Amino acid sequence: GGNPYGITVGSDGTKMWHMDSTGDDIKYHTLSTPYDITTMTQNVATLDISSSSTHAKGLQWNGDGSKIYFSDDGSATLHQWDCTSDYDITSCSSSASRTWDPIAMGSPNSVGGFQWVNSGNDLYSIDMQYDRIYHNTCGTAYDANTCTTYQTSLSINAQDGTPNDMYISPDGSKVFFVGNDGDDINEYELTGGSTTVYTPSTKLLGLNDVTFNVGATSAS
Repeated sequence: GGNPYGITVGSDGTKMWHMDSTGDDIKYHTLSTPYDITTMTQNVATLDISSSSTHAKGLQWNGDGSKIYFSDDGSATLHQWDCTSDYDITSCSSSASRTWDPIAMGSPNSVGGFQWVNSGNDLYSIDMQYDRIYHNTCGTAYDANTCTTYQTSLSINAQDGTPNDMYISPDGSKVFFVGNDGDDINEYELTGGSTTVYTPSTKLLGLNDVTFNVGATSAS
């Protein structure tokens, strides 16, 4: 799909989903060899989310595949769709939503990627206008309506002025993000505060997403 965001890979590497921000739908693909995109069969299924979104970006499943989440840049809203069959987008329908304000206080209409971590009890999001990463805690796992106003935030303006998406490592020690200004992958060590920048040897223009092959709920 055009203008892809929110690449998410299944835990065994044989399934992949991404957000088509232009068409306002979610695409599902299969890989005959785990994590090998050259073996991909594209667009096995499509979920139309135009009733909820005009410019969708981030994408993530909950821990068991019964819920899928996406962020709409057009309405500044985090959407939840429930699924009657785990990880099957054809069985999903709209069930809940929450505006990013006051979850992300700086500029809630410019939230791009997000990620549930700590079994859905913590929510991170990236602000594309004010160049910050926000951290919220949630009273009920994977329920944005129970999330507090952001507790902490991290300025990333020194690394990129147009950040798009982010990824928290499984142990919570690192955050990675990508952006359009530098067309690179940036890494922060959350405990030590040091910064590393990875620039591809071949320049990639307009990086929208970053993820790793560690679990079905990889980066949004």
